[in-house]
Amino acid sequence: FSTVMTLLSRQFKADAKLKTTGERGIISWDGVNPQFIQMRNIPKSVKVAKGDSVLTSELSSIFPANIMVGTVDAVLNDPSTNFYTLRIKTGTSFSTVQYVYVVQNKQLDEQKQLESATQKTNE
Repeated sequence: FSTVMTLLSRQFKADAKLKTTGERGIISWDGVNPQFIQMRNIPKSVKVAKGDSVLTSELSSIFPANIMVGTVDAVLNDPSTNFYTLRIKTGTSFSTVQYVYVVQNKQLDEQKQLESATQKTNE
């Protein structure tokens, strides 16, 4: 069995990172254009340029690390915060997807135990 959710769902959120700096943020779709997603929580101190690659992060228990998500299309500055919102052009066209990979994390139980143990020691 597997659970599937398209990136083009407003409920979808995942951890991703900038390839050049390793800075992590949350990717999600805003429900407007299926060619673009948003990446939030990128500090303004990070140098971000149009064309920078965005990859899946190693912090996700759902996706393997370093899979191409897309490229930075625009850096949106909100003067009321210390963070950028990035507009990301997706690395795939969701209207033409025919094949997908099903990935099994064979170390998921061990990963969850370690994460749980780490949270208990930090409380």
